[in-house]
Amino acid sequence: MSPSNPPKSNWVWVLVTVVVAVGLTVTLWSLVKSKEPESAKPLWVFNTETKGQKGHNWVSSPAIGKDGSIYILTVNSESKAESLRKVNKDGTKAWTKATPPAVEYHNRGFGLQAPSIGGVGADTIYYACEVNGGYVHARDQNGNLLTEGPTWSAFSDPTTPALGPTGLIYTGLKHIDAKGVDVLVKKWGVGKGATDVYKVCASGYENLLPARASAVAVGPEGAAYLGICCESGKMTSLVKSLGWVNWQYDIPATGDSAFTAPAIGADFTTYCGTVSGHIYAVNADGTKRWVYPTDDKTKMGAVRASPTVFAAGWQPSPAPVEQHGPVVVFGSDDGNLYAIEDKGQDQPILRWKCAGQKKWNLPASQAGPIRCTPCMNQLGHIYFGDDSGYIGAVYAATGKLMAFKYWTGGAVRSSPTLSPDGTLYVGSDDGNLYAFADCGVLPKGQPWPKFNRDIRNSGCYQK
Repeated sequence: MSPSNPPKSNWVWVLVTVVVAVGLTVTLWSLVKSKEPESAKPLWVFNTETKGQKGHNWVSSPAIGKDGSIYILTVNSESKAESLRKVNKDGTKAWTKATPPAVEYHNRGFGLQAPSIGGVGADTIYYACEVNGGYVHARDQNGNLLTEGPTWSAFSDPTTPALGPTGLIYTGLKHIDAKGVDVLVKKWGVGKGATDVYKVCASGYENLLPARASAVAVGPEGAAYLGICCESGKMTSLVKSLGWVNWQYDIPATGDSAFTAPAIGADFTTYCGTVSGHIYAVNADGTKRWVYPTDDKTKMGAVRASPTVFAAGWQPSPAPVEQHGPVVVFGSDDGNLYAIEDKGQDQPILRWKCAGQKKWNLPASQAGPIRCTPCMNQLGHIYFGDDSGYIGAVYAATGKLMAFKYWTGGAVRSSPTLSPDGTLYVGSDDGNLYAFADCGVLPKGQPWPKFNRDIRNSGCYQK
């Protein structure tokens, strides 16, 4: 037989070998690509960890100062040691201030407490510490300790401080005294220590086990909005307080139904998510507006981070958002990002029809739980992260994924934020703070476009 004419069986084996080789190559390449950044490249990456340390550092949602510096809190996953860090806008270290290790760190499932920035003129950075109870520190932009609130030994789980319109600082605390269940909001005067303390004595909690408070959102006249839940799961409420309970909205007992921190809409409707997998819209007078979903057939995973809210009729360019009412955007433990349009008040005669209507939902690329608050820019691009380490973006108009993709080495529970120069900052449980250039800026005039509303994490909305 001529060598130039090999048997057909040989050709078959050659063909099979080529097909298998090509298939394996494509498969391997797909696997590699599925964990590789496809389009987004960090401007810089700031690592918060030291060589040889045990555990990883969890990185909080960033706050941005007047000079563009970035402030973050980190907590070590093993020692629970907490540090406030200042990072220069070029990604270099400015300073680190450590606090003693916390005995326990309870708020992990809902993201870390984050710093807030206030002050007239130079920045003043406020942050909560969970050591021997709870207290609040204030430092200047050079890291010097200005004032330290007293340790409240009967309390724990201090939340991200919110900044009131008159220079007061609010933080929610959990009462750990088994004899009572007072959930407090600390009104903390700038430079005056802990003053004007008042209780939020929600009705019905007097004989229940200790309750937990969400972070506080501040509305007109310094009113504090916060969620309260009994740890036994027997009761959950959304409360508005001006030193007394103005109104209290209770939800049915469904086990662990803790509220997220509230987000405030343009008409002062309050929006909150729950661990039971619902979004509640409550009118400015404390009455029910709507609840999504309304039935057991429509299932969502737990909602653990506060939503983003953009107002009715907002028209970004170049992709207009076709809407008639405000839109609420949030992530869930089921791996979906949701957009719910607020079409007004539920009508009792139409009990089967919810006035909160789903515009779109989008599964995260890696199907990890989404436990951070999305951040929206002036063009209607929404940035988010998930527990698989994925950072991505969608169009607010359609929910369609954008080309922006990046994978970090840990869960992304740090809510992204945008600086005035267009840089996106987001932290990861891999111990890094990531910066991405040319991502847009926060939209002007929007009620709640990101975690705690603005780059200072003020948590305050005033018209």
